[in-house]
Amino acid sequence: MDDLGLSQDSAGLSMFTGEEEIFSFQRTLSRLTEMQTEQYWIEGDRSRK
Repeated sequence: MDDLGLSQDSAGLSMFTGEEEIFSFQRTLSRLTEMQTEQYWIEGDRSRK
């Protein structure tokens, strides 16, 4: 934690693990891929869901 310049109080905070980062990245790729499909745009406004 010293490399990040964090205080002892923040040392106990949860940091993303490599697995969480990989999951997040893969989910982002999946969503971006889905958003490129015609079906995604045909279905319309998702803000109402």
